[in-house]
Amino acid sequence: MEENERALAIRCQFLNEEDPVVLDSRFVQALLLFRQGKFEEAEKIHRRVLESREKLLGNEHSDTLISLNDLAVVLNNQGKHEEAKKINRRVLEVDERVLGKEHPSTLTTLNNLGLILNDQGKSEEAERVFRRVVEVRKRVLGKNHPHLTVTIHNLASIMYKKGKDHPNTLLTCEYLAYLYQTRKQYHKASILYQRACVGYLKARGPIHRDSKRCFNYYKTMLDEMSQQNETSENQTEPDDNSLSSMISEGHRFLERFNFPPTRIESVDSEEDMEQDQREDTASSG
Repeated sequence: MEENERALAIRCQFLNEEDPVVLDSRFVQALLLFRQGKFEEAEKIHRRVLESREKLLGNEHSDTLISLNDLAVVLNNQGKHEEAKKINRRVLEVDERVLGKEHPSTLTTLNNLGLILNDQGKSEEAERVFRRVVEVRKRVLGKNHPHLTVTIHNLASIMYKKGKDHPNTLLTCEYLAYLYQTRKQYHKASILYQRACVGYLKARGPIHRDSKRCFNYYKTMLDEMSQQNETSENQTEPDDNSLSSMISEGHRFLERFNFPPTRIESVDSEEDMEQDQREDTASSG
C-alpha cells in the first residue's frame, strides 16, 4: 500500500490528475483499500476515478465499466444493495449489447448481480442468475474452469439454505465434488461426496439411482486415488490430508453404509446427473 502511494505521489508531480496513468494508480489504490476493509475510502476513490473515466473515455469504455463494476462491489459490501444493483444492471446492459451475453466479462457482471440479489435476501432470483451463469460458463469456458467453480460455490450456498437434503442441494454438492475430483483436489472432493452420499440416503433411500450414482462416483475417485498413490510418491494434498489416509477413511465411510466393493450398476453419465438436476428444478419451481 505504501509503495503504491509513493508511486502515485511521484506520478502526480509530473502528470495531470486525469491522466490515464494516474487514474490507473488511483484505481489500484481503491482496490487495496477495499481489501483492507476500508470501504468508505475505497468508494470515494472509485467514484472519483469513475467520474474522470466517464468524461475522458465515455460511458461504455471497458475501463469505465470496470470502475462501475468495482464500485458496485464496494457498495454491496457496505449494505448499499439497491445502488449496487442499479449500477450492476447498467454494466450488464452494456456488456450484453457490446460484448454479447456469453462473453466472460458479461458472465462476471451477471455473477456479481447474483451475489447482490442473494445479499438482498432475494435467493430465488439469485439462484436463477447463478444457474444461468453455470450453464453458459460450463459450455463456453469448460467444465474445469475456475470461474465455473466459483459460481457453483455461490449456487451451493443458496441451495444449502434450502436444506441439506434438498435434491438440488445434493446435486450441486455432488457436481462440485466431481469438479474438485477432476482437478485432483481430493480432500475437498471427499468432503462433498460424503455430504452428498449421506443426504441422498436420507432423502432418496439406498436403492435410488441418485444414491447409487453418488456412491459410485465416490468409489471411482477412491480407486483413482489408490492408483495414483501406488504409482507416485508426489502428494497433491497437505501432509495431514495425505492420499493414503483419505483412501482409508473413504473406504471406512463406504463400509459404514454397507456399500459393496463392486459397483451396484454402471455409473450414470454426467449428462444424466445434469438431467436429474433439470428435472428436480422443474418439479420444485
